[in-house]
Amino acid sequence: ASPVQIRVALIGTAILLAAGTFIPFFVELGNPIMKGYSIPQQLLIHFFQSVSTRTAGFNTIDVGALHITTLFLYMELMYIGANPAGTGGGIKIPTVAVLYGYLKDWFMKPGEPVKLFGRRISKFAVSHAVRLFFFSTIFVAVITFLVCYIEREFLITPDPLFNFTKVLFEIFSAFGTVGLTMGYPGSVESFSGILHPMSKLLLGITMLIGRVGPLTLLASMPWKRTYADEPQSDDFNDVDKIQIG
Repeated sequence: ASPVQIRVALIGTAILLAAGTFIPFFVELGNPIMKGYSIPQQLLIHFFQSVSTRTAGFNTIDVGALHITTLFLYMELMYIGANPAGTGGGIKIPTVAVLYGYLKDWFMKPGEPVKLFGRRISKFAVSHAVRLFFFSTIFVAVITFLVCYIEREFLITPDPLFNFTKVLFEIFSAFGTVGLTMGYPGSVESFSGILHPMSKLLLGITMLIGRVGPLTLLASMPWKRTYADEPQSDDFNDVDKIQIG
């Protein structure tokens, strides 16, 4: 791995761990499920959950009892995922870092090469990050629409047992290959356990796409031209070939 790749991985992981720890800590201070825990214990709980949202999917507290703000943050973390070459899903930390560099340079120095930590990022890596983000977002949106359509009879009215938040959380969890679930009262079963078989199939596909990557799947199609056919070299020598996805 290149020096930029390593720095992006380490700094990106630290930022996501900190955000996933301290934001829920302040949001959930008044939550009854935190009653009886000391401040250090609460920080440890939220740190564990912050790590878990991008890896194993274990939980030490009832995820379904958390505030919607925390749940939405967890969805974002699951969507981002971990680093390339790992077992996690999501769009990966380097993708977000390159997109950040692309937007920053577009606002501050339009037309200039994208840079991270003073190193130029290859044009291929930038275009790959943009396409990965685009296709991943569209894919998650389409899967959400299809699952909502299949489960439309149960989503027609607000229900603490079956609602849109739980559906969306389950889809993001599948895309990140995490395994977290909001569940439902009176059971330790995953929320997906009460979904229609077609919804379960879509979640399985989402897990596969989230792990393999939508662009990898597109590149395997027998088309005349894919992103893998594009030139990956640039006009400058100090380019960093950061790995995306």
